[in-house]
Amino acid sequence: MIHGEAGAGKTTTSLHTSIEKNKVVFFVNCDILDFYSLRRKGTNLFLEHIMRALNLLELFEDEKDRELLYSLSGATLAKTFEHSNEHILIFDGLDENRFYSDPSSEGLKRLSETLVDIHCPIILVTRTAHFEESLYSELGSLVEVNNSRGGSKVRRKARAIKLPVWSETHILQLLDKIFVDSGNKCLLSKQGLKRLHKFRNLFLDNSYKEFYGDLPLNPLFLQFILSDVVERDIHKVNRPILIYQWIRRKIFRDIKKENRSFPVNKKVPNNEILILVDKLLYLMELVSKSMTMACENGTFKINDFTDYREIQEAVAKTFGTGQVKAIDLLLNSALTSNVTLTRDKYRATKQKITFTFKIFQEYFLACYLVRNQECVALYPNNVKKFYEDIIKTEDENDLSFYLRNDFGSLEEKTSDLETENFGSFALPARVPVHIHTPKVTFMSEQIPDINISGGNFNGSTYFAPHHGDNIGTINNYLGKDEIEELNKFVAEVEAKYPNVQNEVEAEEIFNAEVVAVRDSDQTRWEILREQMSIIKRQLLNKERHFQATKATVVEVAKAAFEKSLMAKAVITYIDKLSEEPDRGS
Repeated sequence: MIHGEAGAGKTTTSLHTSIEKNKVVFFVNCDILDFYSLRRKGTNLFLEHIMRALNLLELFEDEKDRELLYSLSGATLAKTFEHSNEHILIFDGLDENRFYSDPSSEGLKRLSETLVDIHCPIILVTRTAHFEESLYSELGSLVEVNNSRGGSKVRRKARAIKLPVWSETHILQLLDKIFVDSGNKCLLSKQGLKRLHKFRNLFLDNSYKEFYGDLPLNPLFLQFILSDVVERDIHKVNRPILIYQWIRRKIFRDIKKENRSFPVNKKVPNNEILILVDKLLYLMELVSKSMTMACENGTFKINDFTDYREIQEAVAKTFGTGQVKAIDLLLNSALTSNVTLTRDKYRATKQKITFTFKIFQEYFLACYLVRNQECVALYPNNVKKFYEDIIKTEDENDLSFYLRNDFGSLEEKTSDLETENFGSFALPARVPVHIHTPKVTFMSEQIPDINISGGNFNGSTYFAPHHGDNIGTINNYLGKDEIEELNKFVAEVEAKYPNVQNEVEAEEIFNAEVVAVRDSDQTRWEILREQMSIIKRQLLNKERHFQATKATVVEVAKAAFEKSLMAKAVITYIDKLSEEPDRGS
C-alpha cells in the first residue's frame, strides 16, 4: 500500500515503478467501481465487474458476443494473474470509492480476501488522511487473510509505504534537468527560461517560502507553480489561486485549439474566450455541488462521480439548450470520464463523469460554498481547508474577481424578476449579498417574510452561522418566531409613542427605550440583544466584509419598512452594533 498527501505523486510513482520493472500493468481507478457490486464475493465476479466498469470490451458491437466475453473475462483474468510474474495490479484511489473509504463497509478486508489467490504484485494507492483515519486499523487484514478453501494465509511481503514530500534538492535537480533539455529550450521563450532561473534562485536561500510556503514540495502544485512562473513570473500565491490560474490557462488553450470541439468562433478576441472559460469554471462549481450527498447525521459526503443527466440543466442554463454537448465539456474542462472517449462511443461518457483530480473537485466545491456563502462546517476537512484559503485571498486577486462574478444573473433578464410590493417601493424577491463585492444582486427566488411590527422584509440568511444544516438555502430563512420578543417590544414602543414624526425622533426614542430595558429588566434585555444579534448576523455585517455591501443592505431594509419609522429605528440601532469592521458578527 502506498499512501501520501494529495498531489504527492502516488499514482505516478506506482506506474513508474511498474514500468521500470518491465511489468504489464492492469490499472484500476477505484472511483468508477460500483459500491453494491463490490459487496459481492468472488474473485471472478470482482474482476468481471472491473472489466465492465472500464468498458474494455465495448468495441465488440454485437451485444450477445459482448455479454459472453464479459461473463468469461473474470475467470480468464483470474487465471492470468494467479501465478504471473509479468503483471502488476494497481488499485488507485481507494479513498475515492466509498466502499473502501467507509470503515463500516470493511472494504479493505473484502478486497484482500477477494485477491487472496492472486499471486502477482498488487499495489493499493490512497491518501494519507484516509489511511490514518480508516485503514490503519485494518492493516491486519492485508497481512493475514482467509483463502477460498477455508484456510488462512500470511502475506509476509505486505507493507505500507508513505510517499514523502519533495525536498529543495529534488526541486533543484528537476529545474537543472529542464535547463539542459534541448527540447524545453525550444518550447520555452527566453523570458520563460529567465523566469525559471529566477525561480531556481529562490531555493538557494529558502526565500521561496515567502511566495509559495511549502507548496513547491508537493509535485502536483510544483507543476502548477512552474506553469504560473513561466506565464506570469513569480507571485505570492496559495493553493486556490494556483489551481484557478492553472485550470483557466488549460481550458483557454484547449478551446483555442482548432481540433478541439467547442461551440465558439476561435478567431474572436481572447477576452471573449476568457468569458467562456470563466463560465466553464462556474459550471464545474455546480457539478461539484451536484456530486455531494447528505448523510443521516447532517454532514455531506463527496460522491465519486455524477451522471451527465444530473448536470445537463446546469449546462443548458450556462451555455444555452443544446449548445454544449457532453464530449465538448469533457474535452475543455477539468472533468473526465473513465470510459472510452471515441466520438462514436461517447454516449458512454455521460454515465460516469468525475474530476481529473479529486483535489479539483474539493476546490470547486469550496468555491461554490464561498460564492453562495453556505456553511462549510458540514463538509469534509479538505473542502474546509480550501474554503479557509479562499476567504483569506487578497481582494484584488484574479480569483476574488472571478468569485464576484454573478453568473446566475446571466441566466435571466432583469425584467423577469419577481418583486414584492411595499407601497411605492418594489423590492426584488431575493437579495443575496456577495461576500467579496459591494453590490446587491437581484435574483428571482421567492422566500418567506420577516415581520417586525409595521413592515415585512424578504431577506435571506447568507450571513447566518447560527443554526441549520442548510445555511444559505431556501430551507434556512429567518422566521418570525426567532424574533418574537423583539416584535413585541417594537409594538409596545410604537403604541407608547403613536405620534412619531420622523426617523431621527424614532431612533432617539428607541435608543432610550432599549437603555431603559437594559437597566431595569436584565432578562428581557438579554433576549432582545440576542434577537437583534440574529438579525445583525443575518442581514448586516459578516466578519470584515465590505462596509459598502452592508450599507446597501441597510438602506434596502429601511426602504422595506416604509410604513414603520420605529422598524427603521430598529435597523439603524442594529447597524450600529456592527459599525466597526473589526467587531464583525
